[in-house]
Amino acid sequence: SIILNQEQAMKKYKKLHPDKPLPHITPHVFRHTFCTNMANAGMDIRNLQYVMGYSDAGVTRNVYTHASFENTPIYYTTYYTICP
Repeated sequence: SIILNQEQAMKKYKKLHPDKPLPHITPHVFRHTFCTNMANAGMDIRNLQYVMGYSDAGVTRNVYTHASFENTPIYYTTYYTICP
């Protein structure tokens, strides 16, 4: 089996699929998306901090997670039901 680096893999894909270009995606984009999806799925910020390898939960919370307009009503309803 041949191990390809990111650049080689992109070149091979472009050669095989010239009519279907890929967006510019880096490993950091995958990391960012993973963290955001886990936060949106309800993973506790401390556990997410551990998984991401940060010593400060603030970095995880402020840099890698985002408020979601789609999820805001769900969180608001849940919070309001628990703490009226």
